[in-house]
Amino acid sequence: ESNTVMVAVAAGAAASVSGSATATVDVAGSGVANTIDNDTIAKVENSTIAAPKLDVNATTNSTLVSVAGQLSAAVTENYGGVAGLTWAQNSFDNITGAYVRGISLNGYNGTTALNVNAKNNSDMYTVGAGVNVAIVNGALAGAYAANYGTNDTEAVVEKYASSNKNNVINNSSNIVVKAEDDSDIASVAGSLSVAVDDTAAVTVGGAIANTLIGSSNNKQSVRAALNDATVSMVAGANLSVQALNDASLANFALGGGVAASGNVGVSAQGSAAAVDIHSDTLASMNNTNVNATNGKLELSAQSDNDIVSSADAANVAFGSTVGVAGGAAISVVNSDADTKVEAKRDSGYSTWNAKEVLLSA
Repeated sequence: ESNTVMVAVAAGAAASVSGSATATVDVAGSGVANTIDNDTIAKVENSTIAAPKLDVNATTNSTLVSVAGQLSAAVTENYGGVAGLTWAQNSFDNITGAYVRGISLNGYNGTTALNVNAKNNSDMYTVGAGVNVAIVNGALAGAYAANYGTNDTEAVVEKYASSNKNNVINNSSNIVVKAEDDSDIASVAGSLSVAVDDTAAVTVGGAIANTLIGSSNNKQSVRAALNDATVSMVAGANLSVQALNDASLANFALGGGVAASGNVGVSAQGSAAAVDIHSDTLASMNNTNVNATNGKLELSAQSDNDIVSSADAANVAFGSTVGVAGGAAISVVNSDADTKVEAKRDSGYSTWNAKEVLLSA
């Protein structure tokens, strides 16, 4: 079991006040990033075991928090402006894996049981927020928040590759092979610009929130497998192979601007929120024979992802001569996700003997 907490906070601020003969420009920024590359592995390989129960468990409980904030303010009687940028990012490359390879498992003075469980409980949050206030001509603000990487979760029974040794499980009262991703990932970006001036006031800003999980050639995986095995169960015993993808993803981007002038006021803001996810959820029983008289055999793959992406832009502009306000907001979700069960054999055919067989995806 792995328990990791990483918190990074950065803040930037700038402020100035000047008289009528001075032009003022204030610039502030902050940036923060967390990076984690963590493998949590439990495995049993190439072994002969006599035991009433064999548990192979791998659990990841990691929390990553990145927060960046920025504040700029300027007051002058002449010309001037303020500008600020915030950037917050989490990147990750994690594997949570429970593996059984090439074992012979028998009961000790009776029956045996096998539990192979992998669970990912990672939570990752990024927040980028910037505020610029100018009692001068202009204010420029930007905010960026992102999460990207892969969290692979695998519970696998398979052959021991070095000697091509398959698995033999005898007289089992229960078998559970389960992989579950229960992670929460959120990105929040916000910017606010305010400019007030007698002659001309202009605000420009933007906010971007981005979540990228996996890629087209490196998909994030949730995989449960009972492969390369010969299994005998006691009468009425159950066997279950489950891959569960319950990950939640959320993106929020908000850009706001206010420009007020006795002459010309212009406010332009934009925001973009994007979620791009590439994942596979797979439950398999390949090259496996099962004798489960009067028992239940279940092979299941489920994806119950909650994906939210929201982008908003708000603008207010006032000028006694000219007032212009414009904004754009874009929200995009791209999901390249496959959920499937698989039962096949390299040659010949497999035999499953059970009272009930359930395959679901």
